[in-house]
Formats: sequence, C-alpha cells, structure tokens
Amino acid sequence: MPSLATEEVEKQITIPLEREIMGTPGMYVMRAKSTFGLSPITVVFQDGAEDYWSRQRLEERIGGVTLPYGAQSGLDPLTSPIGEIYCYTLESKTRSLRDPSALQFWKVILRLKQVPGLADVSNFGGITTPFILQLDPQKLIKYNVTLAQITAARAR
Repeated sequence: MPSLATEEVEKQITIPLEREIMGTPGMYVMRAKSTFGLSPITVVFQDGAEDYWSRQRLEERIGGVTLPYGAQSGLDPLTSPIGEIYCYTLESKTRSLRDPSALQFWKVILRLKQVPGLADVSNFGGITTPFILQLDPQKLIKYNVTLAQITAARAR
C-alpha cells in the first residue's frame, strides 16, 4: 500500500469503515483517529455484551468493506477498555536508516511480545531489506536438491 497522508487515510479508509461499523448491535461508542498510514478505530460495546459475539458482528461488517491499495482491515486482540497504545520510534545518528528497522524486527518486537499482559505489538514504517534468492541450476543438480525442497525450506 502506498504511504497515504493522514487526510487520505481518513477519506479512503477510516470513513468507509466507520460507516459500515455504525449501527453494529450493542455498540455503545466508536472512536477513530486517522494517522499517516494507520487507521485505528475503537469500538466500545454496552456493558454485558458478549465479547466474542460482538467481535463477530464487527468482523461481518468490516469484511464487506472494499479498501483501496490492497489495504486490509482486521481486529486487534481482545483487550479491556483501559488498554493503551504506546507508539515509539527507533532512531540513530550513526547508523543507516535500515539498521533501526532490522533492530525493531529482529530484537525489539520479539522481546516486547514476551512481556506479560501485553496484547500485541504492531510495526509500521521503516525501511526493510529485501532478500533475493538466486538459484544455480547446475549446483541444484550437483547437490541433488529440488526446487520443491528449496521452496519448503524458504517457507520455514
């Protein structure tokens, strides 16, 4: 998905989702905040509403919304109404822009997910490193390795 300005996220993603969510049975209040490349929408249900029934109603509604640029909607893990979103950045004056992204992906997220009571860790932004696999047909034959074996190993 291309990086959209906050106004574009609001117009093309947040508003269509809000319109579809509006009127969900048992909904008490809905709050949305569009930011650069992100559209978090919080839905609070009336006291006594069954969590999984309510989540199913939301999934049915947002599943019917077609979003542009291949954007996908989904529900975060079930959390309490006092949950918080904590945003942070990793920056370095001496490293390349790619290094903080690698640190975030391979170290920070893995350690944060081990914190008891933490519902989820989501990453967005940063520069990623593409990995390109170039196969030499002669060496595959030499070592008796099939393309299916390479594909299976890559999927692990």
